[in-house]
Amino acid sequence: MAWTYFGYLLGSLLAYFLTEILLNKSLQVFQWRRIQGYGIYAFAMIVLIGLFHYDFTGYEKRLPVLSDVKSIYMDNSFYAFSYVPAANAQSYIGSEIVVIEYDSLPVKAIFTEKDNITGIY
Repeated sequence: MAWTYFGYLLGSLLAYFLTEILLNKSLQVFQWRRIQGYGIYAFAMIVLIGLFHYDFTGYEKRLPVLSDVKSIYMDNSFYAFSYVPAANAQSYIGSEIVVIEYDSLPVKAIFTEKDNITGIY
């Protein structure tokens, strides 16, 4: 984890001073005033990132107790959850009717194992 934070620090320093170099069109940006500006920038970013961890909407308080959860649906949309194709669906291509046979239903991402439920929760 220390390397991750070191990378963040190094990346933010590099980005800040490269931006200062581009905005000032000069390499003379390593002055005490600029370092103070970076400190203010770093403090503002830490505060903004810290706000992401705060639950403004109360979502976590509305979650059911983990022992009450029997299954969880998790996918990138609800389309596969609600879509049931007809046995003999018809598709119109120009003036011809093409009959599409569905061999199986789409895989529904419903998880019932306790390890999966715990991980998703």
